[in-house]
Amino acid sequence: MNTFKKGLLSFILLVVAFFGYAVVNAETAPNTLKITHSDYKTPISFPRTFHVKKTVDGKYVYCATYDKTVPVSSVKYTNTKSYDDPGINYILEQGYNAKNNNDYFVVQTAYWIYLEDSGFVSKSKTVTSFKNSISNSSNEYATRIKDMVKKAKSIDDYDLSGATLEIDDRKVDFTLSDDGNYYVSEEITVKSSEDNVEFGFENAPSGTKYDYKNGKIVVSVPASSVSDNEIEFMLKASNSKVNYKSYEYSPNNSKYQVMSATYKVVRPGVASRKLSIKANKIIISKQDVTSKTELPGATLEIRDSNDNVVEKWVSKSTPHEVTLSSGTYTLVETIAPTGYELSTEEIEFVVNADGTADKVVMYNTPIKKESKVSISKLDLDSKDFVAGATLEIRDENGNVVKKFTSGTSAYVITGLKPGKYVLVETIAPSGYELSSESKEFTILEDSDELVEVVMYNKKQVETPQEVAVPATGKNSTIISSLIGFIVLSIGSVLITKKIKKNEI
Repeated sequence: MNTFKKGLLSFILLVVAFFGYAVVNAETAPNTLKITHSDYKTPISFPRTFHVKKTVDGKYVYCATYDKTVPVSSVKYTNTKSYDDPGINYILEQGYNAKNNNDYFVVQTAYWIYLEDSGFVSKSKTVTSFKNSISNSSNEYATRIKDMVKKAKSIDDYDLSGATLEIDDRKVDFTLSDDGNYYVSEEITVKSSEDNVEFGFENAPSGTKYDYKNGKIVVSVPASSVSDNEIEFMLKASNSKVNYKSYEYSPNNSKYQVMSATYKVVRPGVASRKLSIKANKIIISKQDVTSKTELPGATLEIRDSNDNVVEKWVSKSTPHEVTLSSGTYTLVETIAPTGYELSTEEIEFVVNADGTADKVVMYNTPIKKESKVSISKLDLDSKDFVAGATLEIRDENGNVVKKFTSGTSAYVITGLKPGKYVLVETIAPSGYELSSESKEFTILEDSDELVEVVMYNKKQVETPQEVAVPATGKNSTIISSLIGFIVLSIGSVLITKKIKKNEI
């Protein structure tokens, strides 16, 4: 095998290995052949005995001369040249594809007629007689023979060129599909001399697929396989073209017929190009309205123009990234982060055709923390609530910020500003001593803890009342009159008893 043939075979094997399919039945013309013959009863009359010629392994071969001895296996046939004539190559190509001995008969007789008419061999009486006998015949086989000769004579060039294949190398953009599942390429033009184009990928993400129609290929890559980093992979294509190369085989004894044999040559074409995708991630940021820091714990949804939820997640301490197809979307919050008010804002944003969009930021406002002070006025002994005490809350400057009367439950005050306060009693409840306590308490900054303040009251103690008798004055006159009245009353009682006694 010469260097060219070895190189061609290596190239074909390389293509087969890469694309995983075999080019069909490529053959190499041997240097020598052994040929046999057999008698054959022709479908239409032929002036002499007709022989079918085959190699010893059963391949049809055709006689390129006439009026010589038919080949036998003992004769060595050697490859002496390839044919350049378009007509010869055309007829022998038909001979390669002969399916039976009748097809062989058509090709062989057409070959003899063409060779004689074109001056490649001397005219034979047998071939001329046969040609004349079928000239006006409408027999199926006669018609096939005449048509084949006519076609062979009309061919100006017999194409033995290889397959050609080219993939457009212009920049290819990928866009996200409507369902968000794939990045889909623009149409990529593929120019192929043959229809049997096969495609493959190198270093492509798993699940990458293609659609090829009318010389255009569209590549689809799973969106889940594409990150912020640009990915690159190769699109590779292969085709093949079948040529029929015909050769003259000469015998080592000149009394035997010169033979022609045809072999299939598969000429592959290959092409490739690099493709790249960079995901255009849309940034969704959830922030504290005051600190402008990322806020975890918010449940968020992105809805499309039909109000369908296309993305749902809980915010974290980093912005959320998402890929979306082009269109208009709305960001909404369904559950607020702990300690924050629910955002009622609905942010509408637009995703461009290339999957890009401006950064989307949604803020949350912290829930306002209100101070709470619980003030309990209790009986010192029983610890029961005592109603009726007048109480005041005063700030650090002595200003009264709240005045109230105690009841039968704790008195709760909200909204006091951060700072120090004091609770004092100005009027004691009935039956209780006035409390001399000053209960201090503090309201902390940004706190909603409950501050509990308790103030006690002691019950009053009951004591006997003494009557004082002054010596002079208006009060002494009254007292003196009272004493005189008592004395007269007692004297009257005694006189009455004495009279009754004397009566007895």
